[in-house]
Order: sequence, then structure tokens, then C-alpha cells
Amino acid sequence: PCGRRHLYGREGSIQFEPSSCHCSPPSGRTRVACHGANFNNTSDPANPRLAGQHAEYTELQLNAFRSGQRANNAPMAAIAARLSDREIKALADYIAGLR
Repeated sequence: PCGRRHLYGREGSIQFEPSSCHCSPPSGRTRVACHGANFNNTSDPANPRLAGQHAEYTELQLNAFRSGQRANNAPMAAIAARLSDREIKALADYIAGLR
């Protein structure tokens, strides 16, 4: 196993789960793909590349989605609403470490 924590979606929610890079998602789940594999989307401007984004910026945006201050994307608002402060920070740090 690679030790990385991958994001999986189920019924509109996400959660962190350890897995190996070559494994299949757990039963009933799919990899979160809106921003592309490993958050490296380059083909859809509506879902920009997030890999390598500064953690502080990502954390600020997720908090804005969660609070309703940023209301331009219902799927992101729904995802952020389910995240705790700790999960938002962990996700922001994870995204910042991707290349």
C-alpha cells in the first residue's frame, strides 16, 4: 500500500479511506472525479485543477462553500457541508501535496 489517503464518494458525501494506489474503490463507492484523478483536471474549466493549490486557499474556499458565503456551486456546497474543520484542513493539506 502507498499509505496515501484517497477520497471516495457515496450518495453525495466524501470520506477519506486508506488504500493502495492500484486498488479498486471500496464496495459501493467511486473515486471522486469532478476535479480529475488526483485533482489534476485540465480539461474542464468548471472543475479546475486543484493539485498543488496552497492549503490555506483550499481551506478558505471549502469553509466558504460550507458556510454558504460561496454559493456558486451546489455540489461543492453539499460536500463541504459534510466536512468537519479537521477534515477540511486534512483535505487542503492533502491537495497541497499533490503534483
